Amino acid sequence: MAVLSFLTRYLFNHGC
Repeated sequence: MAVLSFLTRYLFNHGC
């Protein structure tokens, strides 16, 4: 799923 990859990348970019 492209959406899942996008979300994961977004979260990783943020760096919780």
